Amino acid sequence: MSMLIQALIVNNESERVKRPKLASVHNWIVTGPVFVIVVVLLVSIIWLAPAVFGQGQTDSLHQRLPHTSILAGMTGFTPTGHIGGSIHTVAVGGNNIYIGEGPTLVIFDVSNPISPTLQGKIYLPAYSDVWDICVVNHYAYVADDLDGLRIVDVADPMHPVEVGFHDTPGWALGVTVAGDYAYIADGDSGLRIVNIVDPAHPVEVGFYDTPGWSLGVTVAGDYVYVADGDAGLRIVDVADPVHPVEIGSYGTLGSAYDVAIVGNYAYIAASNMGLRIVDVSAPNNLVEVGSYVMERDVQGIALNDMYAYLAATNGGLRVIDISDPTRPTEIGFHDGAKWAQDVAIIGDYAFVADLWGRLWVINIVDPAHPVESHSYKAPFGVMAITVAKDHVYMSDFFIERLSIVDVAMPTVPTMVGAASLSRRGWYGSIVVDGDYAYHITNGGNLS
Repeated sequence: MSMLIQALIVNNESERVKRPKLASVHNWIVTGPVFVIVVVLLVSIIWLAPAVFGQGQTDSLHQRLPHTSILAGMTGFTPTGHIGGSIHTVAVGGNNIYIGEGPTLVIFDVSNPISPTLQGKIYLPAYSDVWDICVVNHYAYVADDLDGLRIVDVADPMHPVEVGFHDTPGWALGVTVAGDYAYIADGDSGLRIVNIVDPAHPVEVGFYDTPGWSLGVTVAGDYVYVADGDAGLRIVDVADPVHPVEIGSYGTLGSAYDVAIVGNYAYIAASNMGLRIVDVSAPNNLVEVGSYVMERDVQGIALNDMYAYLAATNGGLRVIDISDPTRPTEIGFHDGAKWAQDVAIIGDYAFVADLWGRLWVINIVDPAHPVESHSYKAPFGVMAITVAKDHVYMSDFFIERLSIVDVAMPTVPTMVGAASLSRRGWYGSIVVDGDYAYHITNGGNLS
């Protein structure tokens, strides 16, 4: 589960939530213009990740299950701000990149890809991680796990505003938009079709309950292609969105996570069975024409020219030549990401979402030799924390870093500094004295 820092304010009224309280938390009260309670979410240990994101078809439904927040079920608290957490997805909109940082939508200007600039962010008032984003015109459509579809106006990227939402019955894990409709991969509730003509009041008009666990979705013409977990690829005719009808399916052996369509071919990220390429020219007679299997789970895919860029979990970014769909061939890779989950392309750069709280910017001018140009690190795996005036100091176990966050404005906590730690520990303490911060690990190491 993602390790997050939340800024909360006390609220005397209990609020309705979906999930039970999962664990206890530790609170620190910050004195200043506003009373702020910083809640450290120490949740699952990272080497339990294989149990959640394990390889193999039998475990596929656990590989991309959403992460339930520790805040769920708490009463008397209203979250006001957030920073840090897992990065599950990355999406393109013009010269901007959109990522989900835990439950927060974060926007970067990548006009200069080697130096992305933070534009704005919005903490979505829910208890779920952002799992997918689709940007159309000046709206970002967010698949927000158990909290359904969220619609955010990003016309002013420095001040994004949520304008509407639709609470789907399942786990919103994927979203795409075409015309007046948003198509949502809703986990165990299949494909949901939502009318978004009025973004402030989205309305579900139809659904198709797929046999598997819907993880990814894309649309081409009147057909919606659903990556349906162990049930493989499903093709649904949505010419009549009120009455969608499945017209074709293909079992991908490995669990289908994501799908992209170009021409007559579907390119499927199929977990431990790698990349599968299926001829979809005859939806009622689907035929696999090519495949590429690697020793890593593939969970995300983006196509650019004659290449498929795969987010291959602990295998990082893999580049596959698909100029001949019958003979896909790996030509390059970048293995910096600890758990690559999604990938998006702008020009000569690939942007890779790393579950471990990192966004990688990879130069792909030469696809055979991808090179890191930049990376953004969100706070992740917080093991120690303290506060001093309007700042929070915390150590990130997994990326060995001391992060400094300005919480003068609790609704928009902002990273203002960071320093590498020479040593790490599962827990410890931080002491701030004047101009110095001292980090002491459980092993007695001092940084």
